[in-house]
Amino acid sequence: MEITFIDHARERLLERGATEEEVRQTVRSGTPAPAGAGRQAKERVFPYNATWQGRHYAQKMVRAIYVEDATAS
Repeated sequence: MEITFIDHARERLLERGATEEEVRQTVRSGTPAPAGAGRQAKERVFPYNATWQGRHYAQKMVRAIYVEDATAS
C-alpha cells in the first residue's frame, strides 16, 4: 500500500510530534479506531520516553485518519 501525505497532514505531524514513518507503521499495523465522514482511522502506541511541550511521556499514541484511494493501483 502506497501512503501519500497531503500538505495539511505534514503540517499536523509537526504540530503533534509524530513522524511520517510512525504514521506509515500505524496505518499498516495499528488498531482500527472510529472515524467519521467516510474516513478510516488506526491507532498505535510507540515508546517515547521524552519531553514534549514541557511534559514527560513514556509513550505516545499516533492516530492516523486516512482515506483509501480506489483509483490508486
